[in-house]
Amino acid sequence: DLSGFRDGEFDSVICLNAAFSFASDQSHVLSQIHRIVRPGGNILISVLNRWSLRRLLRCKYAEFESFATRGADPSLGTVYAHTFSKDAFFELLERSGFQRLKCFPQGVLSGVAEFEALIPVENILKRVTPGLAHTLNFVAERG
Repeated sequence: DLSGFRDGEFDSVICLNAAFSFASDQSHVLSQIHRIVRPGGNILISVLNRWSLRRLLRCKYAEFESFATRGADPSLGTVYAHTFSKDAFFELLERSGFQRLKCFPQGVLSGVAEFEALIPVENILKRVTPGLAHTLNFVAERG
């Protein structure tokens, strides 16, 4: 809930680790972020990529995916996350009043094979196949 913050109170807003994907109403959250960032201010938002290698290998192409949080109490059940394509999130950002959009993919092998020895492979894959990244990091400016 961002209602406690004044209009234009922040120079920047950062939302990492795909936390934005777990918001129940992304359009509302983006409108609130737009409100609290000063004109010309920047945002950095990380979302789950709908077309990641992890999802393709698991044949999960849906807009929403359920997760059992690591280490969570089993009685809490699962949480749902919204997955985005690069183009779909660009469109959402533009509709919310953001401009100068950039996307930086992260973690092609995340959730597939996470070993220190694979870091050099990961660095190549994210340059060669950025569309398969587990998360997409977006930078934008408030218009």
